Amino acid sequence: MARGKHFWESMEPAAQKRFFRMTLLAVAVLFISAWAGLDYMARAERKVIAKSRDEYARVVGLVNEIQVLRAGLGDLSNLPPEEAVRAVMAGFDKLPPALVVELEDGAVEVSFPGIPLFELTAFLTDVRDRANLQARLFEVGASSHGKGLAHSRVVLTR
Repeated sequence: MARGKHFWESMEPAAQKRFFRMTLLAVAVLFISAWAGLDYMARAERKVIAKSRDEYARVVGLVNEIQVLRAGLGDLSNLPPEEAVRAVMAGFDKLPPALVVELEDGAVEVSFPGIPLFELTAFLTDVRDRANLQARLFEVGASSHGKGLAHSRVVLTR
């Protein structure tokens, strides 16, 4: 089988030598340019990460302080958990009937058979802000009591 000629084989030896030197130089310049571009992008990304880390370090202390202050400002935070939950529930006009059970470790289990999600969100926000209670367990699912209602079970504790 005959091998096809490459275009540089028809050149003079000095021209071939010059061609391969220029090709090698072009490949080297290409690789150096690619490395420089990637290095520049990596340095820029490191600067962005460092800036974000510094911003987080400045803000995290303030957020923790706000959470502590918010927890202390609750008007129901001095009541036992069950009484605080019942007081929060009394503040809602259209809250559906709920089962409130005090557990042995001082936690309170609240079950709503059918509650709109916006009312559940408002209830949980009030429980957090006013009673300083946290949700240790939170389960929510579709309710069989009506369209758009959720079945919810929450275990609240300090």
